[in-house]
Amino acid sequence: MTTPILLGLMGCSSPASKNHEACDCPFEGHGAVYEDQCLCLRAVPVPADDAPDQVFYVDPATEAAGDGSETNPWPLVDWPAVDTALDEGIVHVRFDARGELPDRLEVLRTSTSTHRLLLDGRGWVRDTSGWTQNSSDARAIAPGIHTTFDDVPRSYVTVRGFEVTGSRDKGVYWRSGDHVVLEDLVVHDNKGTPAILLDYANRSGHRSASFVVRNTHVYDQLGECIYIGGAEGTEQAAHEHVEVVANLVHGCRDPFDTKHDAINIKDQIDSVVVERNVVFDTDWGIEAASPGRYAHNLVFDTKREGFQISDAWGDLNGFTLTDNTVIRAGQDGVHISVQRNAVTDVQLQRLTVIDSRQAGVLLGADPGLQATLDDVVLVGNDVGLDGWGTVDVTVGACAAADNGELADRIAEAPDCSSVALGDVSNPAGPDGELLTDDDPWLVQGMGARLPK
Repeated sequence: MTTPILLGLMGCSSPASKNHEACDCPFEGHGAVYEDQCLCLRAVPVPADDAPDQVFYVDPATEAAGDGSETNPWPLVDWPAVDTALDEGIVHVRFDARGELPDRLEVLRTSTSTHRLLLDGRGWVRDTSGWTQNSSDARAIAPGIHTTFDDVPRSYVTVRGFEVTGSRDKGVYWRSGDHVVLEDLVVHDNKGTPAILLDYANRSGHRSASFVVRNTHVYDQLGECIYIGGAEGTEQAAHEHVEVVANLVHGCRDPFDTKHDAINIKDQIDSVVVERNVVFDTDWGIEAASPGRYAHNLVFDTKREGFQISDAWGDLNGFTLTDNTVIRAGQDGVHISVQRNAVTDVQLQRLTVIDSRQAGVLLGADPGLQATLDDVVLVGNDVGLDGWGTVDVTVGACAAADNGELADRIAEAPDCSSVALGDVSNPAGPDGELLTDDDPWLVQGMGARLPK
């Protein structure tokens, strides 16, 4: 059916913020304490590393300058030596996982080869017998990881396994670079915002190609958590191929502002993948201004919207949400706002929205928006479907229950079947693992599906 949405919404209060400590999981992944239980998100598999041609070692506790060898490690990375080795082949730099760097780790690669550099902060420890690979959760601690603000792309770099905490500024800052991977990091309690930032392409003058943040835990952040800069509304192309996958993000807060999103994807970025992330205790959960694949994300306990999607700086045509779940949004579960140019293709597929204090889904547009909703579950929201302006929305299969009203300010409410849910107070269900088949928000054959 096609129905015009006419009017807007008023604001309302939000749930109180909570801070949740990290906890250990019985498998590879990250966990956070929630209502006295450790909720765990399993890591996604990653490709095996190619064998290094050169390996260097860093032990911050050593006093001698060293040559980077196992027996004579560096106290800090010798970047000229690393660049020379990268010109010849793949380089791994292994940090003592029980060490703490005295200052931030500056990533100063200038080699333009395509040989990969791995900065590895987990699993390698130095003792009296030498260096051994240890399977413990020990991580080298770095008070920030930073490429500096020089307009020099730092490309073909993987940063893995560090605990990034105590930075005077951001946790991880990347000015620009191609084929960059940030994975298995624990980033928390840094003083600047965001916790992880890829800077705007128009600021550096470099359109970064392939930037990946995965299997990472970000929490207790003053301000925003994961932020991918775009083009700041300049109409130029921003980055190309950005992946934000399998991250546990919570506790993003700012006592003096509302700018504390868990994941923020800015404008003009091509080929975006935001998938299998779990987000809670933030202002907005996931903010997006670039189309792409947004799938299998779980967002709960936000102060405002679960998903905040806007064309304020860019075009939203082709924007798709698939298999996403939002629980207890302080305002709207999914809020899509179009105010620049008419948008003719937005799709919300297999969506579940539960207990939003305002609308489960709000679609608003001036000049216009055409959107398709199919296979959606709307339960316990103040209004199931609402919006403002000139919107044509086609609603396919849907299930609903216990909404204040199913639809408001639309000409014809969708014809939804009834549905019953489990107790969603714990979104992980009895097993404590997020995104598994005992999660109470799952509905057989309807709404969000689990990732395969």
